[in-house]
Amino acid sequence: MTISQNNIVWRCEIFFGGAGEDEYTVKVEVPVSSISIQADGAVNQNVIVIYENTPKTFYCITNGCRPKANISVTTTGVTKGQLTEITIPQNGDVIITRVSQVITANRAGSTAKTLQCSAVNIQGRQPITSQLVNLDVYYIPSAEPTLTGYSNGTVLYEGDSYLTLTCQQTGGYPLSVITWSCEGQTGTTNSGHTMASSYVQLTVNRNLNRKTCTCIVRHPDDNLGYIRTISVIFTVFYPPTNPTLQTSGTSFPWVENTRGVLRCTTTPGNPPQTTYDWLQNSQVINGQTTDTYTIPTLTNAHNGLRIQCRVSNLFTIQRPPAKLSNITVLDVQYTPIITLDTTNITVQEGDNPSGRPCSAIGNPTPTVKWYRGSSEQTSGTGTSATLMFSNIDRNHADTYQCKATARGKQNFESSKSVSVVVFYPPAVTVNLQNTTENATNVVFTCNADGFPTNYTYHGWNQYIGDILVRAYTDFTGMLSESNRTIIIPKVTFKDIGQYDCVVENGMKGRQPAVLQRGSSYFDVIVSAKFDPKEEARKPGELHKNLTINITFYSNPPALTNDIKWINKTTTSNPLIDSDSISIKLTSTAIQRIVYGKVVTLTGQSAALTIASLQSFHLGYYQLEIQNGGNLSSSFDFQIITSAPPETPTEFSLAENGTKSVKVTWKRGFNGGHEQTFVIRYTNTDSLETKETTKEDNNLNSNYTIEIDGLEPSTTYHFWIYSTNKKGNSTLSGNLIVQTWKELVTRRLTNNIGAIVGGMIGTLVAIIVIVVVPINS
Repeated sequence: MTISQNNIVWRCEIFFGGAGEDEYTVKVEVPVSSISIQADGAVNQNVIVIYENTPKTFYCITNGCRPKANISVTTTGVTKGQLTEITIPQNGDVIITRVSQVITANRAGSTAKTLQCSAVNIQGRQPITSQLVNLDVYYIPSAEPTLTGYSNGTVLYEGDSYLTLTCQQTGGYPLSVITWSCEGQTGTTNSGHTMASSYVQLTVNRNLNRKTCTCIVRHPDDNLGYIRTISVIFTVFYPPTNPTLQTSGTSFPWVENTRGVLRCTTTPGNPPQTTYDWLQNSQVINGQTTDTYTIPTLTNAHNGLRIQCRVSNLFTIQRPPAKLSNITVLDVQYTPIITLDTTNITVQEGDNPSGRPCSAIGNPTPTVKWYRGSSEQTSGTGTSATLMFSNIDRNHADTYQCKATARGKQNFESSKSVSVVVFYPPAVTVNLQNTTENATNVVFTCNADGFPTNYTYHGWNQYIGDILVRAYTDFTGMLSESNRTIIIPKVTFKDIGQYDCVVENGMKGRQPAVLQRGSSYFDVIVSAKFDPKEEARKPGELHKNLTINITFYSNPPALTNDIKWINKTTTSNPLIDSDSISIKLTSTAIQRIVYGKVVTLTGQSAALTIASLQSFHLGYYQLEIQNGGNLSSSFDFQIITSAPPETPTEFSLAENGTKSVKVTWKRGFNGGHEQTFVIRYTNTDSLETKETTKEDNNLNSNYTIEIDGLEPSTTYHFWIYSTNKKGNSTLSGNLIVQTWKELVTRRLTNNIGAIVGGMIGTLVAIIVIVVVPINS
């Protein structure tokens, strides 16, 4: 039979033996074959969650059966509540039976919490059972979770070891689920049977400061609504960032005498209060505690300093060291500093002194050169230069500058000086002004330029040409300022010439000589100066040509128109060139006696030629010369016929001896022709008579001659006369001279040793000179 045959009516008909029928309705019993437990829609669940102390309805449901099934519920460890049965008709009279059972459970006890349903619908049959359902009793923790590893307010220090936070939840079933809201950390679960545990490891650094880390604890079943959170806020101390140094305002390079500022830049640490220190060459600079280091006035000493800033806070106090910046080397441009021995270089002219080095340091690197004024004394470039001299002379005496220059943000220059002191003999110059004759108190000054300046003026010399006219002693009474100056009371033409001044300061010259000379020519504007010995009588022969040459010196020289020849006997009108008169002016060398010396001057000769001298030409004349416009001079003379010379005068003994004598005389007029002086002398013992001669040079007035070859202790008679082509003069008076005895000479000779030895003898010689005039 099958269930489909239930309630089928069966008829039993009998055809044998008679007809009859009998109807039967078949009732087919359908045994219950399955039963299951369901809750919250779950079917055939072996484990079903039940919340502690929260009633939960379970359903035991059979399959369709006939008759309905009787269901029983068996539990352990739980409290059963009301049981409600419901039948659910199916096809026909097949019934599904469902029983709802309210179950309440708690965590108490160790007995397992189970639930099982059984059903039977036919008596005598073995009941069928459902699956055994284990009841999972969910409940929330009774204690609050904990978070260990850090407490708010605790200071962490950057760089410390890892920080481990552990979040724990004890109790509850199932164990709580722990999650983290903490810097991206997911946490590591380390749970046991009765406690949920999770930890995170955090790197302690500045990024953690003021960050919140939250441990989130929740029951796995959200229906229980158990969520707990525990949070901490970290306090992490960390140092400021490594500072950097930068210029503030003006960038490098800086310039001396300006203001320099460095700024120390850092990001503050935690705590943010930052302390600043400044270091110079690794040494703390006192008083500098801000983020800027100001140098009010930069100097060369600041260049090259190694500056650092150091920053610190509470972190670096607990966890030293403080943070140091990069090293900044100060770049300060400054005026070069010169090293030079400024002691004077003292040398004597002609020396070769050692060089004087000069060097300099600076920023930028300087170039060193020596200068004399604006003239560079060295070549090349570098930080040192040496002042060199070779064969030094007075022209090197000066102040020399060592200059150090550098080009940077601006041009820098410094200098030091050294003086070169050259000892040298004086360069001598004579300061005088040309003037005119008769000028008074004319001053000549001798100027010496040498070193040292303690001069000794040895005097003056006057030269005309090569002739020394006057020496130092000749200026006695005219000198002043320790012989430095000459004052000429009244100037004459004799004062012309070169004046030498002799000076010395103890230094030898290159020759070498100590005495140094300087000279200058003194020119005097003078009227014509005639020869004092110019004969005033000009002899001539009648009917023959007569040329009269009169020499003179004038300055400026006379011109032809400055010359006038005047015949004072006949007329005062000047003579002029004609057939019988010829007038000429020429330049010629003339000799004059200047201060007792015969000198040669560039003079002039005025010539007057009379053709065929006649008696009416005889008489008095005048040569008038007017030079320089207003200088005038004249010479008066007489033209006479020529004649023998005049007798010399003032014939006398100049010096006696044993075998020679010197006699002197004064010339007379030569008669217009060259004359010769004749000295005649006679030995009174032998009566031998001899003559000796001396030519008239027409320069001197007085003449002297030595006559030798005489006999000692002998009386001689001397006479003098003159001769020219016209004849002889008369004899002079007789000059009687007795020569010295030979004995006198020997006695003087013998006495030399005594004189040298200090023995002073007296020798008296009596010489009697008798001059007896006699006729020729």
